[in-house]
Amino acid sequence: MELRESRRPRAEHKRNIAALSVYNVFRGVVVGGFQTLFPIYMRETGYSMESIGLAVSVASLFSALTSPAFGVLIDRHGPKNVVIATGVMLLLSTLILCLPPSYTHFIASYALFYFGFMFGQPARASYVVLSVPSFAIGWYIGVVSTSFGISQTLGPVVGGYLSGTLGFQETFALASLMVFTGTIVFAITAENVRAAMETGRTLDVLGELKKAYASVLRPRGALRQAFLLVGVDRLAWSLWYPMLSAHLYGFGYSTATVGALMTLTTAIQTLLVLLGGRLTDIIGARKTLFLAEVAGAVGTAIVALPVPLSKLVSGVTLIGCSIGLWIPSYNKLLALVSDRDRLGVTYATTNAVRSLTSIPPPYIGGFVYDLYGPIPVFAISSALIAYSGLLAFRVPVDEQGCKASEERSYK
Repeated sequence: MELRESRRPRAEHKRNIAALSVYNVFRGVVVGGFQTLFPIYMRETGYSMESIGLAVSVASLFSALTSPAFGVLIDRHGPKNVVIATGVMLLLSTLILCLPPSYTHFIASYALFYFGFMFGQPARASYVVLSVPSFAIGWYIGVVSTSFGISQTLGPVVGGYLSGTLGFQETFALASLMVFTGTIVFAITAENVRAAMETGRTLDVLGELKKAYASVLRPRGALRQAFLLVGVDRLAWSLWYPMLSAHLYGFGYSTATVGALMTLTTAIQTLLVLLGGRLTDIIGARKTLFLAEVAGAVGTAIVALPVPLSKLVSGVTLIGCSIGLWIPSYNKLLALVSDRDRLGVTYATTNAVRSLTSIPPPYIGGFVYDLYGPIPVFAISSALIAYSGLLAFRVPVDEQGCKASEERSYK
């Protein structure tokens, strides 16, 4: 499917990308720290892997139910406003963890974090796609993801150090201050963007909501295969990834060591995401996505038994490579199969599928982990990740034709 757009001045490209990149710097530190500390904080408070998995599953359920509506909000009010709203969600999720620990607080915190993460992704992706020429989407996704990745690299190690010296609640208080600052900066500096097709068109909100929710259950065309791909991918990773730091903590690694390992993962991801964006634009989104899943499958198999440390390092390195290649290729693939004026709905409904398929896996993974250990969980996940890589080639899109058309229209 071709993406058509009006030409925008390159100065506007740079301003919007710069604003989102600066926001990602603040957001990245907090997300990296949160993902590392949250499961460890729960384990430290006395909760089991099953309880951690249940908290993740609850968040996935509510995300799946509301994602299509957020897609309509993106297309109606513009991605900038939704990016700001998801920043507020992340702020609230960190503030809740400053309260005395309870299971209710943990569930509410992770739900808000997950909402901000899952709803923010389509908003940020739409913002980039509507701000830049389509034949360079992979590159610009890589640019903004690099700023996020660099700061996310610092999050685990800084969070691990601060939680060990100041305490968990004090660390999350500092995180909330960073989120607040980044959200305010983005709100002031970023410009609103709209698809060219939206000009002069009144959006039928109720009709669009019906279409959005219907598309989750009855996807058409290339989206059907795209949904299958992301569904299998999310199911596989959700079996263990939300509990990775707790998994390593259980094998005797300290919070500081776990933080350093998570930092290594995000560092590798950051180094590769820009290259992954360029690779996506050159060889295509599907081939790059396949390479990402192969790296993820091998890395998953390695970290199942994370000893000795050298073996674990190789595993988390491959996981970082997988994420770095996956981010630009996934985002561009969805842009290529989407109508221009329904980017928000496409990204959000795809996230609804991702959330639906990640509802039971964290709980099931935690339950099986507590009963039988990590091997069955990681083995099944590795096989499914490899299979999702093959599914990328089943998504019907003429990538070379789209690229040639966009280059002609932009010249």
